Amino acid sequence: MPSLREVMLALTGNMPRVFHASSRNIAGALRPRFPESAPLNRKTRKPVRGLPIAKYGTDEDGETFEYDEFLLYQAGVITGLNGVIFGLVGMGKSALVKLFAYISIAFGYRVMIIDPKGEYHKLCKLIKSHKLVKIGAKSSIKFNPLDPMMDIPTRQELAGNMMVTLLNDRDVMTTEEEALLDTAVEETIKQHEAAGKMPTVHPLVEKLFNPTKTMAKVMRSDVESLRTIGREMALALQKLTVGRHSGTFDGPTTEGLLEDAQLLVFDCQDLSAEAAVLVATLINFFQTVWAKKYPHLRYHRVFHDEAWDLAVFPGYIRSLRRALKLGGSLGFSSWIVVHHEQNLERSSLEKAVLDLIADASTYVILGQSPEEIRASAKRLRLNRREVQRIDNLEPYQALWKIGNLLGQLVSFWPWPELEEMIQTRELVEGKEVTPA
Repeated sequence: MPSLREVMLALTGNMPRVFHASSRNIAGALRPRFPESAPLNRKTRKPVRGLPIAKYGTDEDGETFEYDEFLLYQAGVITGLNGVIFGLVGMGKSALVKLFAYISIAFGYRVMIIDPKGEYHKLCKLIKSHKLVKIGAKSSIKFNPLDPMMDIPTRQELAGNMMVTLLNDRDVMTTEEEALLDTAVEETIKQHEAAGKMPTVHPLVEKLFNPTKTMAKVMRSDVESLRTIGREMALALQKLTVGRHSGTFDGPTTEGLLEDAQLLVFDCQDLSAEAAVLVATLINFFQTVWAKKYPHLRYHRVFHDEAWDLAVFPGYIRSLRRALKLGGSLGFSSWIVVHHEQNLERSSLEKAVLDLIADASTYVILGQSPEEIRASAKRLRLNRREVQRIDNLEPYQALWKIGNLLGQLVSFWPWPELEEMIQTRELVEGKEVTPA
C-alpha cells in the first residue's frame, strides 16, 4: 500500500501512470490489500480488489475500506457503474467527494467534476495535472451546441434538451416543434459543412425565425405555418446569441476543452441557474462523445455536484439520464451528489428521475432526516436495520449500499495534509463541523 508521502508525491510531482486499457490493469499493478469483509466475486468467490479509500476510510471493524465500481462490476457484484451520494449540509458530503476524487487520481483514474459553487479550487491546487475551467460572463470559454464532434442525431437531441430549458415553464415540446427543430438543426449543419464553415447557434436561430422552402417540404407544410410554429423557439434560442446568455454558447467550442488532464473541473459559480443547467447539459453530451471518440483519454469518474439545484430542469434530467445509460458501455461512472433522494423528484419527469435512481448500483448515504430516509427506503433498497443505522450517523460517516449487499458503515476523515482541501464554504465562513 503506498504511503501518504508517496501518494502526495505522485499527485503533486511526478505524474502517476495512467492505465488506459481497462481498470483490470489498475488491479494488476497495485495489488492493494483488502479487508476480509470485501465483496466476493460471484464466480471465483475471492474478494474483489478495489482502490483503497485509504487512511480516510475505515469500516465498522476498523478495516481499511476499499471500493472500485469497475472491478465490482467485472466481478458481478453490481450491475452498473453509477452511484448517488446523499447527505444533508454539514455531514461531510463534499469532503467525501473531494477525497474520493483525490485517491482516484492517485491511482491513475481521470476525474471530471461539474462544480456549481466553486468548491474544488483547493483540490485543483493539489493535483499537478489539472484543468480548472471557469465559466461566466467574463470568461472566454465557449460551448457550441452544434459542435461537429457530434453526429447530427446527437446534436438534434442536445438542441431539444437545451430548448426545453430555454422555454422556461415548458417541460416538453409539441410534436411539431420537435420536428421543426430537428429539421432546422439538420439543414443548418449540412449547409455550413458543405460550405466548409462551422455551424453555430446564430444560423439556427435564423432558420427558426425564417424557415426555408426546403424545410417546409420536409415538414409537408408551408413556410408561414413553420414560421408560426418556430417563433417561440427562435425567441428562446436567441437568448444564447443576443440575450442573457450571449458569449458562452454563440461560437465554436473552445479548443482543447476536454484535453488530457487527470482532473477537469468546470466551475459554474458565476452562471445563472439557467445558464448553469445549459452548461451541465452540454457537458453531459460532450463527455459521452469524448469517451466514445477517445476511449484512452476518457474521464473514468464524473461527479455531478449540487445536482439538486439542476433537477428542476427536465432538459438536464434527460441529458443526465443519457450519460448514465451510456456510461457502462463507454467505461465511465457518473456520480450524482444531492441532499436526499427526493431532491431528484423535483422534476415533473418522474419516470426519468426514477431511472436515474434505478441506474445507480451504489448509494452512499450520509446523515438524513428520519422522514426523508423512510420515504426513500424502498427505492434505495434499504432494510429496516439499515434505515436505523442511517438515523444514527454522525458527520463524516456514511452507509455504503453496494448492489444488494448489506450496507457497510464507513467512517472517513482526511489526512492532516488534506484537511484544508475539504473545507466547504460553510466551514470557511465559520460553521464548524468536527470529524467523527
